[in-house]
Formats: sequence, structure tokens, C-alpha cells
Amino acid sequence: KLNVSPEVIRNAVDGLVHLLVESCRNKLDEQDFQDSVLALGFSEQQQQTLSTFYHSKKEEIQSALLRPTLDIPHYQDLDWRVDIQLASRALHHQVTPLVTMKLSLDNGQCVPLQTDPNNLLHMTQVLEQALQEAKGQHTRRIQRTFK
Repeated sequence: KLNVSPEVIRNAVDGLVHLLVESCRNKLDEQDFQDSVLALGFSEQQQQTLSTFYHSKKEEIQSALLRPTLDIPHYQDLDWRVDIQLASRALHHQVTPLVTMKLSLDNGQCVPLQTDPNNLLHMTQVLEQALQEAKGQHTRRIQRTFK
């Protein structure tokens, strides 16, 4: 009906949502919001409509911004032990080490893990590399975006 591509509509909605979220994040009052909308090139009628909508939804948007977005379980405790098989019926001089771990999360969930030392060393190296990347400039920029 509008003779407009869905991509244009999606971009318009994304822009309006961004305008409303940033206005709430910066706690603009009604006059500052109206000035910002006029500076963006909206007409008087569009400005009035957006201002009315902003005023009616401001509390709801601010409460949504304060809620945590991801509810991911966090590490609480780790119990571990090393099991070593020294011999079996078929192999009398065999050493097979296994590391058994129980990862406890803050939501009460326990995750059992079992691996050999080589895989544990590899996992440790990958996690250390991920921590180094998390300290990088790009990651900090992304984290600031989501705050």
C-alpha cells in the first residue's frame, strides 16, 4: 500500500526506536526532546506526534533500559579431582590420567566435566586467549554500546 520497500520501513522504525531509547537514556525532558526532533528535520505535526508518544512511553522505556537483558548463569564453584588408571588386565604398565570437574553455577545447576590433561591444557589456552581479546579496544567499544 505504501509503495515503499520493507528495508526502508525497517530502517525508519529502527531510527525511531534509537531516537526514543537514546532520549530516555539521556533523560531528556519534553522541551529538549521537542528541540531534538525539530533539529532532526521533522515537521511540527510529526514533532507533536513523537513528543506525545515519547511522553506516554518514557516510563516504560526507562524501566526496560534498567532491566538486565541477559540472564546468563554465572560461575559459583568448581570441584575437581584427578583420576589415574595405572594398569588394566590387558595393559599392565598403562598410565591414563583423567581430570573430573564439577562446575557449580549460581542458579543451582551443576555441570559435570571430564577430560584428559591435553584437552584441559588446550581449553585453558583458548580461554586465556578469549580473556586477552576481551581486554581489547574493539570489545570495550561493544560493551559500552550495550551499557
